[in-house]
Amino acid sequence: MLSIFHYVVAGLSGFFSLFAGIYILMGVLMLCGRLDSAHPDPAAHIMGWVFIAMGSAFLLFGLTFTVCLVLAGRYVKSHRHYTFCLVMAACSRLLFCRENRFDGFLVANHHPRPW
Repeated sequence: MLSIFHYVVAGLSGFFSLFAGIYILMGVLMLCGRLDSAHPDPAAHIMGWVFIAMGSAFLLFGLTFTVCLVLAGRYVKSHRHYTFCLVMAACSRLLFCRENRFDGFLVANHHPRPW
């Protein structure tokens, strides 16, 4: 059951990380001059590259985090790599400031040996 929650959270984080593509699209439009008025501004060209760089960084981080959550779900299911699962649960808890019981339960129950 816990691995299913990992897959659900991974799917949600993967979906929301794709919103960084909007910033990449805006940066490309700034570089092409589609968002400029009649007078091209050199600052728009620089801001286009900034939007592309930041959007790409957020997209890469979000998709990497999603893949790591999917791996943590597989590892929880097979009862392996306890430290990786614990770290991913803590990162999930830190990155998504939400009041859910899933991550707290996961952190509390990840121990290689029974209490």
